[in-house]
Amino acid sequence: MMPRSYQTSVKQPLRKPLLWGLAALIIILLAYGLFNHFYLNRKSTYTPQTSVSGPASATGPKTANSTSRDQSLATDNQGATPSSSTNSSQWTVSTSGLVTVKQPASNSLLKSGDSLFGSAKVSQVQYRLIDNQVGVLAQGPLNVVDGNFSATLHFRAVANTGRLDVFSFDSQGAEVNEVQIPVRF
Repeated sequence: MMPRSYQTSVKQPLRKPLLWGLAALIIILLAYGLFNHFYLNRKSTYTPQTSVSGPASATGPKTANSTSRDQSLATDNQGATPSSSTNSSQWTVSTSGLVTVKQPASNSLLKSGDSLFGSAKVSQVQYRLIDNQVGVLAQGPLNVVDGNFSATLHFRAVANTGRLDVFSFDSQGAEVNEVQIPVRF
């Protein structure tokens, strides 16, 4: 049997590292919880649900998710030419020359209900409307019909500025033929 004083001295050094380790674990878990709550949840709060619909029917446009924060969507007008158009000197063309955005013009005021119109030498284009404060407001595919694409954009911007991207995908899924148009809201 060991003397009582030896047993007590062995237990004391083991308690301190265990307590420090437990305290460090608690601090790490709290930091992760705060990061998750304030950063990740905030970021997902500003990810609006978006969709694209075909021409409006009697029941109205179809949305991909009815719980959308702001019901951002685009109505694909199947290449129909809008009633007003910009001057050809204001058109924005991709470096490949395969996608041309004719409306809206660069740095123009874009409001919900305005048209996106252009021409393309691909079968489908993608659009992405970005608010400089919130991020992506709306995105989706648009059909190219007889060389033209068109849509009516519906969105609710928070910032005063943003960007409209129009592009296509290559066979590997990479974005190509991109046109970036700065816009004001």
